Amino acid sequence: MGNDRSGRLSKDSLTRRMPVWLKPLAQAVYRKYLTAVQYHRYQHLLLPNRELRTRHADRRRCFVIANGPSIKTQDLTLLRDETTIAVNSFHFHPEYARISPKYHIVVDPLHVADAPNTVAWLRELEKMETSTTFVFPAQGAALFEKYGLFKGKTVRYVLLSEQRCGTGSVKGDLARPISGVQCVSVGAVLLACFLGFQEIYLLGCDHDWLAHPTVDTHFYDSNPHYPDLISSQTYEIQMEAMLELWREYRHVREFALARGSRIYNATRGGFLDLFPRVTYEKLVEGKKRDASPVLP
Repeated sequence: MGNDRSGRLSKDSLTRRMPVWLKPLAQAVYRKYLTAVQYHRYQHLLLPNRELRTRHADRRRCFVIANGPSIKTQDLTLLRDETTIAVNSFHFHPEYARISPKYHIVVDPLHVADAPNTVAWLRELEKMETSTTFVFPAQGAALFEKYGLFKGKTVRYVLLSEQRCGTGSVKGDLARPISGVQCVSVGAVLLACFLGFQEIYLLGCDHDWLAHPTVDTHFYDSNPHYPDLISSQTYEIQMEAMLELWREYRHVREFALARGSRIYNATRGGFLDLFPRVTYEKLVEGKKRDASPVLP
């Protein structure tokens, strides 16, 4: 009982036999071991990220654009001359090409898994006719090679470590494994810090899922490639996830401040209360408005 067929102790059996006080230490060592193995495998993909540190001469401010429903009422075409970091399915926005994000980041390895729905989603993303730099999990490099994805595009890779931001130890050097994050917008903030921007403004970070736990809302109506994940989770799980997300934001806020960067929330409404609130329209006041309206 508890042994594998070779007579050695199984991992589960070893965990059960381990003293309670020793388990957290063992888990931390195991996570570091997994990260080291992954880093050895993907180091050659991470080293090119060093050039990102000197890419921008003007590093006064940048905008992180998440996919919350609040951006329906905001004219994002006013950001076309700004440094913008889009996330996940922002390419569903009808003005994506006009906004032309400088970066588009995806951090969830599930979004680079070898599955038909994922490949279809990636093919839609790569069709965007922009000069965007795409940032993907390092695990996606093999998938891109297999299907010939993102040829002719500028692609950079990141590797999430097994140690998460919520623990308080934030790693933000993109040339090495960065802290694991629960939400892509936190990963986008780490990218903005790595690029050296002094002011980081958040848009579309509504984070109000607990107000409507059975509906997964975005600025778009639906994502044909991915099912509704939030409505399938219990309210208890969602509350725990929100608590973890808030901790990640809080630790990343301190991480940014230590590096001379400040984070502001320019989202219209929403629950995120960890950053000073600013009004998006005042930030872009005086910029020439596009003739096209915002999303209906």
